Amino acid sequence: MNAEIIFSSSPYPTHSLPPTLRSYVHHLCAFVQVPPELAGPLVVTAASAGVQGVADVQSPFGGVIPTSLFCLVTPHSGDRVTHVMRKINAPFLAFEEGALGCSAMSKGEGRFVAHQMLVGQATEQGVIDLQSDGANSIYAALDEGHTFFKSLSIPAWCKRWDGDVVRHNTRTGGPILLRGKRAAMCVSVQEQVFKKIMKRHGEDLLTSGFMPRTLFAMPPSLQGLRNSYAMSAGLPVQEQEFSHRLRALLSKYAEKQGAGDTEREVIQLTQEARDHVWRFERDVERQLGPGGDLCDIPAFGSKAIENVVRLAAVFEYFDSGDLQVTFTAVDAAIAVVLWHLQEAKRAFGVVPPDILAGHHANILYEWLTRTSPYGIRQSEVLRSGPEAVRKKCHLEPALQHLQRCALISVVRKGGATVILPHAPRPALSL
Repeated sequence: MNAEIIFSSSPYPTHSLPPTLRSYVHHLCAFVQVPPELAGPLVVTAASAGVQGVADVQSPFGGVIPTSLFCLVTPHSGDRVTHVMRKINAPFLAFEEGALGCSAMSKGEGRFVAHQMLVGQATEQGVIDLQSDGANSIYAALDEGHTFFKSLSIPAWCKRWDGDVVRHNTRTGGPILLRGKRAAMCVSVQEQVFKKIMKRHGEDLLTSGFMPRTLFAMPPSLQGLRNSYAMSAGLPVQEQEFSHRLRALLSKYAEKQGAGDTEREVIQLTQEARDHVWRFERDVERQLGPGGDLCDIPAFGSKAIENVVRLAAVFEYFDSGDLQVTFTAVDAAIAVVLWHLQEAKRAFGVVPPDILAGHHANILYEWLTRTSPYGIRQSEVLRSGPEAVRKKCHLEPALQHLQRCALISVVRKGGATVILPHAPRPALSL
């Protein structure tokens, strides 16, 4: 993961979401006081967890694929992720408790079978056992996601995203083959914790394809900018609509479980929608070439096309129950996936050397004028200066940048290289 996040996040494309999801995201932003860059990915992934149990999607490139989505967000401590996820995930808790089945059974609509769906601090063996016992749809939704990475089996979760057969062998239980299982994932890991995870396991998470499969987001913090709102009694209309639809999908899944029906409906793309996906695929391919916007994150780019197909199917089916994906749904999915690609590029892409040098120069100049206005040895900067410039490969380009801007002088004194900031000067804007 890049040590420096230089480029600011662009606004989350909330306007592209279908009405039910869009209104609920607006509600969370207004009343829980979280940014759409946090609320949007969490709401969308929960919707996919509801759809995945009852519907797959026909890919325009051949084959039927899951509607499952993986999401990973890196908020700051105190950004109210727990509260947001508790509200979003309430229908899943009701499903696990069997509460959703009461109305269905009272109408004589068949047997309702529930099981644990929300996967928390489970080991890989625990997930295998859950799926072996009949859980055809699970949702790993964790607000303290560092625990997920402690027990993560990268190959198994990649296969779950792909919808492939998960093969598991134990000495006592022998071979286990899990077919037709679906798993969505929404993991929140605090930014500083995630940096440590990437430092230890980043290469495996990236090269395995696990991270590129995720809709990655680094939401900004609203701490210090939040207002208080008086909440009315009962659930707001936006939350009722979202919860009602999610509960309906989970009830449908539970009734299929009770009937022993493991077949899912297959969502199809209209010809116009397929053409739009193919155009997007050609655009992505061009951007993966030398000098293209995605050339430094090729794995994320290659998975973006399938995420568009899945996301478009989720948008269409969650909002209307329609088995035909329209051009509009694909267009909305492209807008959302492009936003997540920008987030991945901010975190994992290669920053152009001149922009990186300017960013480091800004950090260094501010530190020099604040702590060492009369000069400091270069060796001291490398030992105790800002973390971003404690390596020569970062410090030297930053010094050259500041010299070109006539903001410092670099001189030799007694065999040492000394940096002299030119004062008084305003803070550098680069």
